[in-house]
Amino acid sequence: MRRGAGEKLQAWVATGPLGHLWSVVADVTVFWTRYLLRRVRRS
Repeated sequence: MRRGAGEKLQAWVATGPLGHLWSVVADVTVFWTRYLLRRVRRS
């Protein structure tokens, strides 16, 4: 089965370097948000 250029680009964005970068940014954002919320609740 042949894939079109648009479908290949979508797959590359999701699974390539951009997808990995996005997942790291999301994980770090969640980590810092939870950390800051815990600090605020303790104060």
